[in-house]
Amino acid sequence: MRGADIAVKNFGAGFPIVYTDGDPAIPRQYGVFNLHGDGLASAAIFIFDRSGTLAWKSVGEQYSTTVPSATIIEALEQIGA
Repeated sequence: MRGADIAVKNFGAGFPIVYTDGDPAIPRQYGVFNLHGDGLASAAIFIFDRSGTLAWKSVGEQYSTTVPSATIIEALEQIGA
C-alpha cells in the first residue's frame, strides 16, 4: 500500500491525495522537479478547490522544506474545504 493510500485509509481523507514515491513524472508535471539543479523534487503542496482549480500552493526552497500544518489548515479553511 502506498503512502497516500495509507493516509486516506487511516485518516479518513475525503479527497484524493497525489503521492509520488521517487518517480519524477508527477513533480515534473507540476513544475517542481529539479528547480535548484539538484535532481530532486522540491517539497510542494497543492490544494485544489472542489471544481479542480488550483486554490493554494507552497513550493519549498529545497526538497526538505516543510509547511506547518496550521498553515495548510488555514488554506483549506479559506477555500471552504
